[in-house]
Amino acid sequence: MLQEEQRRKQPKKAAAVSGNESPSTTTATASAEAALLMLQAQVTQLYATTLNNLVLANMKLGRYQEGVKCATAVLEQPTLRAALDAGAQSRASAHFSDTPAGKALLRRATCYVKLSDWALAEADICTLKAAAAAAASGGGAAHPAGGSDALEAAVLQLTHAVEQGRQAEVAKEKRMMRRMFA
Repeated sequence: MLQEEQRRKQPKKAAAVSGNESPSTTTATASAEAALLMLQAQVTQLYATTLNNLVLANMKLGRYQEGVKCATAVLEQPTLRAALDAGAQSRASAHFSDTPAGKALLRRATCYVKLSDWALAEADICTLKAAAAAAASGGGAAHPAGGSDALEAAVLQLTHAVEQGRQAEVAKEKRMMRRMFA
């Protein structure tokens, strides 16, 4: 749809460059281009939010690998990440847990824990801790719902799950070694 609109705008741009149009037509073309850019930004924001919601749906259904793919798409593609950051900046809250990027990172870490991928889960947890610390030192106003407390609780819960998972793997390996060499 956007590509079709861009194709329709291209002949107008060529006519505007030739200088055969009046200033009012040039102004109309400029406002149409601005509207198109705004529409593209809205579509990108909607796509990023949809992917973020898809991560949550995949988590609820137990499809953690798909959740990781969607969250990674949100976090690693520059246009989607920029859309998420722009959406977060337009909000009054300065807490990282309230941003779609923060939610995607938290959800990806949760998926990694469920997949028993401890190293990647810890990497996301460290990123969450660093981002939360940066947001807290940014001097943001206190969140009325306690957003930073919720993030801290989620990060602590994930950290505890990683520790328990690693301990369970070590115990399982020890039991297996005892059986093999007994």
